[in-house]
Amino acid sequence: MTLKLDEPTSWYSTLEMLDRFMICKEAILHCLVEVNVTSNLEGKDWLIIEQSLKVLQVLDAAVNEVMAEKVVTVSKPGVLYHMLVHRLETMATEQNILMDVTALTEELLNGIKENLSFIKNNKLLSQAILLDPRYKGEGFMQDEESFQKTYETVIEEIASLQSDDNTPMEVGKEADEAPSQCFEDMLYNLFESHKRSKHDGTALKLSAQCEVDFYLKAKHLDRKADPLQWWENNKHFYPNLYKLASKILCTPASCVSLNGCIAKAELECRERKNRLLPKKIQPMVFLKYNHHRYKHNSGDA
Repeated sequence: MTLKLDEPTSWYSTLEMLDRFMICKEAILHCLVEVNVTSNLEGKDWLIIEQSLKVLQVLDAAVNEVMAEKVVTVSKPGVLYHMLVHRLETMATEQNILMDVTALTEELLNGIKENLSFIKNNKLLSQAILLDPRYKGEGFMQDEESFQKTYETVIEEIASLQSDDNTPMEVGKEADEAPSQCFEDMLYNLFESHKRSKHDGTALKLSAQCEVDFYLKAKHLDRKADPLQWWENNKHFYPNLYKLASKILCTPASCVSLNGCIAKAELECRERKNRLLPKKIQPMVFLKYNHHRYKHNSGDA
């Protein structure tokens, strides 16, 4: 087993280097004694490496969580963001952690908040967390402000869907209708319009809130199960939420390494295809490595 070197452009190489260094700790110390080399590493340094590994392994677990699934729903990045922030904040306040590791944890935490803050503030991603039966409100990791804001926007969306479905009833006017009936309808038209404008919005909002509350109280779906299939099976219980969830959760999210993308592009750009423009290469790579999903979906249909 050989040691691994750190690559400045890859944070993961730092994790691999430190992990291999800890695995080979006894061999390294024995080798230093054999070759008569004085080491400046002290017990505190080894403890810093050990605690730093635990911090970096949190990030590694988040990346692996995304890459492990073939089709990752758009709710997953939001949930991982909240879990990462919550976990790193907890680790930064632990009593037995060294100051150097605390500084590393806080720097990673600030970097995540600065570069990934759009996830927390994105309306679609937040709604995806709430509409994913695997996470629901618990996916916000005790961020009550984000949960309450998303809860209200989902209710407004459902009320809007109900409003689009409920078309106002028109009073039929037949040719032989009595003149008195026509005058009566004209008299009450203004009253009916005022009544609808005052009460319809409130009623639709209350109906939407009841449906959302009923959904949030239901049992959570298993973490490894398919949320889209769950909605298909339960669409009769939550008809309006089903419409909204179908539009949002169908959006895929994935994590692909840069080296993997380059390698796939190189397979397409052979010598006989060296005149292809970048705008042609991108759709070619996408189609080649995603056509099997189309065939799978077509077979299910």
